[in-house]
Amino acid sequence: MQPVLEPAGGWLHGPPRGADLTILHVWALSCGRCKGQLPHVTTWQGLDGVELISIHTPIAPTDHDPAAVSRLAASYGLVAPIALDTDGVIADALGVTSLPAYVVLDAAGRVLLKAAGNGADRHVAHLISSFAPAPGGG
Repeated sequence: MQPVLEPAGGWLHGPPRGADLTILHVWALSCGRCKGQLPHVTTWQGLDGVELISIHTPIAPTDHDPAAVSRLAASYGLVAPIALDTDGVIADALGVTSLPAYVVLDAAGRVLLKAAGNGADRHVAHLISSFAPAPGGG
């Protein structure tokens, strides 16, 4: 079962739809590594059977502006659903201790991968490349 994501700050770009493979991408505006991985992360949007859910978790006072999150997302072409985790509850529930962080789930909600920090996006990309959706999209 997919985790219930109810961000305190609401959603940018609408709530998630569900997919065979779900990538939870946890980041913050003030995180340089997060910005460095965003160009790679955005390539996962729209892949067949894959849903990217971005979770913005503030780590600095300047991270609390939803308009700034929206502007940065737009500048990188990030159009996936973005949970505004203004109170950090989602990141805490996922066990995130370092950013950027990724949790990849299968359709049943089982954790396939957890990765964080430098190079974490490469681990996710490797998993995606080995993933093949079931015939008929499900």
